[in-house]
Amino acid sequence: MPQPLLTVEDAAKRLNYSTRTIYEYIRTDPTFPARQTMKRGRWKIDPIKLEKWIENQMTYTGRREAEKEARRSRRGRPRVSDIR
Repeated sequence: MPQPLLTVEDAAKRLNYSTRTIYEYIRTDPTFPARQTMKRGRWKIDPIKLEKWIENQMTYTGRREAEKEARRSRRGRPRVSDIR
């Protein structure tokens, strides 16, 4: 039997975030597993997809390493995307 969908408030409690942060994810992150229901346009979140989304999120250390790599000066010929 499928699990019931979570409300924004339930997802915020599960993630230990504020509801404002959840709405920010809904607005800015296309991979966040939320969908709008027909009834008054409320947002619902699939708990199974939410767990998978959490697993796929980069850790703080991983994000810092990725940013450091992106800022690292490269030797040799510049990429075409860097020229434009």
